[in-house]
Amino acid sequence: MHRLCIAALVAALLVVFEAPKRAQEAKAATPTVEALQAKIEENGDLVDPDVVHDLAALGTGEALDQVLAACERFQTVYMRRIAIGSLVRFAGKDELEPRALAKLRACALARDSRETAEAAVTALASFRASGHAQLRDVAARAPLEDVRLLALKEHTAVPEPSDAAWYRELWAPEPATAPPAAPKLGAKNKPQAGKGKATIPPPAADPEAEPPARAPTEAMRVLAFDALSARLSTAELTQALDDRNPEIASSALLRLESNGAPEALALAKQRYASTKERATVRGSAAGVIARADGKPGVLQLIDDAGSAEMPRRLLDELASIVGAALDAEVEKRLQKLVGKGSQGARLFALRALAKGSEAKYDDAIAKELDEKDEELVLAAAEALSQRRAKDQAGAIQRALDRAKDGSLRASLLGALSRLLKDDAAWRARLSELANDPDDDVRNAATVELGRGGSDKELALLAKLLDHPRWSTRLAAMRGLELLHREECVELLIERLSKEHGRLTMDFAGALQRLTGRSFGAYADLWRNWWDKRPADWRLPGSGAAPSTSLPRTEVREVGGTRVANFFGARVTSERVAFVIDISGSMEELAADGDTRLDHARKKLVAAIQNLSPETQYNVIVFSTSATAWRRGVLVTGKNAKEKQPTAGQAAEWLEKLRAGGGTNLYGALELAFADSEVDTIYLLTDGEPTQGAIIDPVAIRQRIQLWNRHRGVVIHAIAFGGSFPVLEWLAGDSGGTYRYIP
Repeated sequence: MHRLCIAALVAALLVVFEAPKRAQEAKAATPTVEALQAKIEENGDLVDPDVVHDLAALGTGEALDQVLAACERFQTVYMRRIAIGSLVRFAGKDELEPRALAKLRACALARDSRETAEAAVTALASFRASGHAQLRDVAARAPLEDVRLLALKEHTAVPEPSDAAWYRELWAPEPATAPPAAPKLGAKNKPQAGKGKATIPPPAADPEAEPPARAPTEAMRVLAFDALSARLSTAELTQALDDRNPEIASSALLRLESNGAPEALALAKQRYASTKERATVRGSAAGVIARADGKPGVLQLIDDAGSAEMPRRLLDELASIVGAALDAEVEKRLQKLVGKGSQGARLFALRALAKGSEAKYDDAIAKELDEKDEELVLAAAEALSQRRAKDQAGAIQRALDRAKDGSLRASLLGALSRLLKDDAAWRARLSELANDPDDDVRNAATVELGRGGSDKELALLAKLLDHPRWSTRLAAMRGLELLHREECVELLIERLSKEHGRLTMDFAGALQRLTGRSFGAYADLWRNWWDKRPADWRLPGSGAAPSTSLPRTEVREVGGTRVANFFGARVTSERVAFVIDISGSMEELAADGDTRLDHARKKLVAAIQNLSPETQYNVIVFSTSATAWRRGVLVTGKNAKEKQPTAGQAAEWLEKLRAGGGTNLYGALELAFADSEVDTIYLLTDGEPTQGAIIDPVAIRQRIQLWNRHRGVVIHAIAFGGSFPVLEWLAGDSGGTYRYIP
């Protein structure tokens, strides 16, 4: 017992004497402001982002000074975003929080960089009550529309009771006082004594002035209504069914349903039956009917789709509703529409039947593979694939052998691969198709090779990484990401060092998703980390299938490099098509007093003037028809195969254009996609399509999805003067950005 007491005393004394020593060691291990500042000054924009986070984590006034200085010192968007995001560390620190908030607000209200403004908005959301007030101010004042929308999204994510009045103002603002009529372009003032005639100048802009409060966009109205709808009365929700925005009208109907309002079903039937009602609202109404009436309601929807002419968007919504309610009776009723009636009715039936499982209907679906209509063939193949109808694989293969169009062949290939993933004969054919002369077919097969996992397929993917076609290199990258082996990381790092333009971001993104590390598009940083990785390092996770629309990747561009932008969308690609609307409505006046066409023309010329010498570009304009400036994209620098075009030549061509005619959006996109070298499209329009081979926005979206499924073209869409769902779809589907310009 005596020995035990002595041992306990010694242990206690050791703790007492060791504690200060450990505290000193911990203090010594904590980096100082001076040490972290020195690293930032030494490495500049190539500093490890953790250094900035460690600096902010110190939470002192001196640390805040250096973080704020770093926000100004860094030249790349990537590192400025890192510095801005680190300011959240000062939330709740009484004396320091106001300074951090002021910086974030200033960044959010700046117009020079959308990326840094969005980072500031995201950071403001972490400041709780104080940040909530700032988000409201940014949503009202930010000069960039997508920044305003993001601020409102963050604001409505954590609403407070006092916000209801403001949300109501955003949803239904007071009618604006009509502004005085703007002068026509080139209008003259009355002569003044001794001065002659002078063109009316635009109002001077004070760069230091506080941005004024602005009217809400339609997207903001939708967000505000959704945040407010739970507080609205039945009468107010019923009135909202007539809102000019179909999303708000649909949301109002669904809120009536969720509230259990007795009027909901009658209102839904009334809206669904009206052919004058918008397709979005009719689709929501159909869902209300199906949920209220059960199977009789679902069967009625099938009969309606088979007998009435309906917009494509409504038919697709009905297919989704009916597909979710499939049972033996519903599937039997759907089967009666296969091969009969209008194209829309047949497509509706095939898409709804894709959710079914009754094998006895597979033969009827497979007969649609013999049709000449490519949409029907593809819908049938997709339905059989989703139904796991392996017995019909031969029918799909015969359709593949008959098909001539590359996009259709590629989609049939994808349907077959889902059915025959582990079939040895099919995988051997995939290796052959990976050398097909058609880009779409070759790219589709290349991605599917990544689902195999054999050494032979890895070797083929490695070879395809050096293919001359950019889209095939992108497909090989996706295949390697799917393969998810350590050898893939080595191959991707090596290829990253050889890529240029947009593909550097794509490869950097694949590496980031594979490894969980972030070194941007710097191949040397990736190589340094990879060569020095611990011996026991392993790939995290099992890997996720890469989608056609790849997420945007944070990239550290070399400080001082010139980056062009078009209406705030940065041009990082070296294979660009600018697609510009010159329809009659582009003659209307924009906010700055110029016509919309003149405003777009100035922005486009400025973007072209700032393109890097390596960038290849073309300009496509469209009204009733589409016309390209050049036959295809062409190099603007020293490697040009023909006489060097200049920004001045482009400006001269653009200056000759006049607004007039309809809006042939489909024709313009068809012309842009015809150039296989284009990897990025900047699309600007001020209206929904009114001309062309395809006018239905949903059908246009589906056709572009078909073309782009195995291409990977990114579409950045700019809506001028209004909000258009088709532009949001095109941008979202392809991994691009969507912007609204008032």
